[in-house]
Amino acid sequence: MSESAEPDAVPSAGPLPVAGSALAAFALGIGAILALPLSTPLAPMWAVGAILAGIASRRRLRNDPSVRGSRLSVAGFLLGIVAAVISFVPFWLPLLFTALNPATYFG
Repeated sequence: MSESAEPDAVPSAGPLPVAGSALAAFALGIGAILALPLSTPLAPMWAVGAILAGIASRRRLRNDPSVRGSRLSVAGFLLGIVAAVISFVPFWLPLLFTALNPATYFG
């Protein structure tokens, strides 16, 4: 009889756990994008949350090699940036046009 067991085989530890802050950043980014058509204050709030959670998770991932989730944190950060820009543009444009209108200053 021949044994097929490999001597000194190291058991696999499995995949590394995903950082909770990376999952939070991604979930908040997706939520912010999905909340954009609703015209509620949820989109900008969730966008800011996604940006902050993405930054926090990138710091944690850089310092702790025992967790993963770098792509999730970057995706959440970018989705938060996109949602923030889209949700804040309607507030910026009227201010910009008012500031650039000469009639505002020269009556």
